[in-house]
Amino acid sequence: MDNKIPHILHVFDGFRCGGTELRTCKIINGLGNKFHHTICSINGNFDAAAYINPDIEYSLIHCPQKGIIYPVQIINIYKKLRQIKPDLLIAYAWGSIDWLIANLFDQVCPSIHAAEGFDDSEIRSEKYHRKLIRGFVFKRCCLIVTCSRLLKDMATDSWNVKKKNVIHIVNGVKVSHFKFNRVKKSHSDQTVRLGIVASLIKLKNHARLIHCLSQLPNELTYKLYVAGDGPELGALEKLTEELNLTQKIKFLGYLEDPTELLRKIDIFCFSSDIEQMPMAILEAMASGLPIVSTDVGDIKQMVSQANKKFIVKKNDEKTYVSAMWELIKNHELRQQLGLNNRSTAFQFYSEHSMIESYAMIYLKAISGSLSIKIKN
Repeated sequence: MDNKIPHILHVFDGFRCGGTELRTCKIINGLGNKFHHTICSINGNFDAAAYINPDIEYSLIHCPQKGIIYPVQIINIYKKLRQIKPDLLIAYAWGSIDWLIANLFDQVCPSIHAAEGFDDSEIRSEKYHRKLIRGFVFKRCCLIVTCSRLLKDMATDSWNVKKKNVIHIVNGVKVSHFKFNRVKKSHSDQTVRLGIVASLIKLKNHARLIHCLSQLPNELTYKLYVAGDGPELGALEKLTEELNLTQKIKFLGYLEDPTELLRKIDIFCFSSDIEQMPMAILEAMASGLPIVSTDVGDIKQMVSQANKKFIVKKNDEKTYVSAMWELIKNHELRQQLGLNNRSTAFQFYSEHSMIESYAMIYLKAISGSLSIKIKN
């Protein structure tokens, strides 16, 4: 590796094919070889690395550790940091907190915490001991980067990080990559196709969406396509059978590229208990789709003005059902909302702008100068 090229160490609990990890791949690809990247996966999952362009120079390391914070583990991580000697440490979400703690001993390099949200264990509320640790550690990082306004507020209000040390960078997509032209249907095909792209985990709460589908009027002709895999698959398939929806719901498994599915469906659905700024919503907007979703994270702020009424309180199934019903029966409304959402994606959620913003903070952190302002 050329020593003149800044070396960034990215630490993930697992480098799976999730929104944060795939966004990181896009940033790495967009930066080209201006940086050398080492990606550490604590659990050994490197699936997302397949999305890094082959001409990019990067390294992968597996650093297993226990799920609890204890001194020997922190010391071993500190030794690993000294061995790697990165110019910048970026730790993603709670699973990487040990690396930030280890870097406090005798700072090997500047550190950034990428606040990405919470796991299943914190669906209802933030764990008190984690809140205390976050407050202690994050105040000692040179920067906290958040992908949502919600996390930005938490950084200053809950974790007591100074506002000047918190930056919110909105996610972005390459809108031109997503096709807007809907697949034409035959006159005999009146089926409205709904779709969801999300990991099958508890916090995504696909069960809520399935329950809402069971409440739609029988005369509506629709089909739901579920893209994603995860530990909840068996339970969701069982629920689908219990509600007699096996002819209405199709589980597609993980899709390496959801572009074609987004082109074929008419409505994008989301039913999470907790989110920040989901890439799946941006991709649906870029595809010109109307969106029905629970009002979590930044989703209501992300969609176009006209689509906001279809973003409903997460425990209000009655309104969620009504929102789906209104869109299923109104083709013209679906088309108009889709156009509005695509226009909003073009205007506010550029992948190029996102990559430029991350490049700026990387360079500023390495140089020791972070008096910057990111335009959102």
